[in-house]
Amino acid sequence: MWEYGPAKAGQPRAAALIGLLCTGWTAWGYHPKGDQLRSDPTSHDAIQIPWAFRVVRWLTWGVLLAVLVIAFFFGPHYSSRGTGLLPVHLSGFTWVLNLLYAAAAVLLLFLVGITFLLSRLIPDAGPTRHFRRMWGGMACPIVASLAVLLATGFTAGLAIQMSRLLGDLVQPKENPGQDKALLVLPDVFHLTALLWAGLVAAALLCGLCLVFWYLFPGLGRPLKGRIGDDYNDVPPADLPERTVSKIAKAWRRASLKFRLPFVLLVLSSFSFIFSLAQGYVAGHALWTRSDVAFQQVQELLYERVWFDVKFFGLADDVGAWALTGLAAVLGFVGMRAFRDPRWQRPVGVVWDLLAFWPRLAHPIVPPPYGGRAVLALAKRVQDKTGGSGRVVLSGHSQGSVICVAAVLRIGAETAPQPVTGAQPPLSRVALLTHGSQLLWAYSRLFPAYLGERLLRYVYEEKLEGRWRNLHRWSDYLGAPVLAHPVSGRLRPTLNDPWESIDGNMPAIHQYGTTVGPDVWYRAIGPEIQLRDPHRVVAIDGYPVAPLLAHSSYYSDPAYGEMVQQLISPS
Repeated sequence: MWEYGPAKAGQPRAAALIGLLCTGWTAWGYHPKGDQLRSDPTSHDAIQIPWAFRVVRWLTWGVLLAVLVIAFFFGPHYSSRGTGLLPVHLSGFTWVLNLLYAAAAVLLLFLVGITFLLSRLIPDAGPTRHFRRMWGGMACPIVASLAVLLATGFTAGLAIQMSRLLGDLVQPKENPGQDKALLVLPDVFHLTALLWAGLVAAALLCGLCLVFWYLFPGLGRPLKGRIGDDYNDVPPADLPERTVSKIAKAWRRASLKFRLPFVLLVLSSFSFIFSLAQGYVAGHALWTRSDVAFQQVQELLYERVWFDVKFFGLADDVGAWALTGLAAVLGFVGMRAFRDPRWQRPVGVVWDLLAFWPRLAHPIVPPPYGGRAVLALAKRVQDKTGGSGRVVLSGHSQGSVICVAAVLRIGAETAPQPVTGAQPPLSRVALLTHGSQLLWAYSRLFPAYLGERLLRYVYEEKLEGRWRNLHRWSDYLGAPVLAHPVSGRLRPTLNDPWESIDGNMPAIHQYGTTVGPDVWYRAIGPEIQLRDPHRVVAIDGYPVAPLLAHSSYYSDPAYGEMVQQLISPS
């Protein structure tokens, strides 16, 4: 027999109120922009964190402590009487999990409401619909939905697999045997595994869509003719069909990055619905002190049989093993990164992404380096421009974000002026970005910090045009930043007019510009396209260049040409 102990209904509401307060405080707070960064005098963080965020840190720990105290002292308790065959639950275990699942769903709804309100109050300044706020300004709750389902999924997957190892896991509506220790998990764990099976199906469909987009990329005119424009100076005998096909495949692979927002939107939409579903079931169990909602799911799905296999049991296994496989892959990748240098670079890129943004968004990672890097780079530039020297900041990939923030941080009022009447340091600074995601990703995800309006301000007012961006159509991460097609869709077209970041319509040379025997580029205003590989014929002892995609922009001779143009006096 199972009996509930005494419980006080006001306690869950108190914990929920604390959680809503944390979410509201987070939405009200802000993170300083590039020109507002300051070093943390306490040295606890890389930069000085606004006081609102410091309060949120303590409130989050308060929520965790409140849930544990409420569950232990005031939550419902279970007991086993009579035969003693049924397992005894941990005190408040199911209640705490239901509370956490329900609180995550409520906070997610609250976050959606706040973000939707802010996205409607703040106008969108994107030049075209392709460069406006990603997902209508709802990027925060969309990514949070995926994070919630991932966190609850790992919890459920670990519990299910450990139960199978340690004893006999009792599935819903099953009569377990008596040869092993009986282990009964909270119903919400089985529901999470079931929902993760649905997410796996959605991920497979998205994978099929990516394959379709790879085969039919829609990049404008046939790629072979378009690639021929970039290698017009190469004799046809030195540009065989297999080389053109290899370049075309690289272009098609790189174009998939523009499809990722749609894939993430689909997966996150399913995650949002699933997170609300498991939160509703958990909240209903808390409110009614029964498992009626989960029993309705069982009645709907348990008796369905596909190919002589019960759907509920199959979906439960698929979800649990998918989560186990995901955890195993993460562990395998981490181990390989320590042992194999070939794995260190891609894993380092992922680590770079995780350790760059403010720690409040992901408190389990080390302190972020982004703010410290920006302040250190700005100080270095000010030291180098103290006399009459000139500096070219070169930022690759996410380093372009650091360079833009450093340019915002550099100011004449904070730099040394050793010579009366000397030019301010920023007038002797130029910027060269390459492999950058500033336009297609960051400006859309963080419009308040890296939006198109701010990028134009940096180009026109801060640097006065001393900014060039290099891109390759084979780059699977980088893309144009300082110019885009008027139609708005980023693709390697030469027929459509392009608009530069200052609003001009630059002329486009069909066959690019050649400087000497080994330098080729196509200038579209301040936007510079490089070809990849930059050398398909061995000349003057230099071998044929490999396909570089996202890496080693500096190995292209056109890189040095751009640096020389930027440091030359105007």
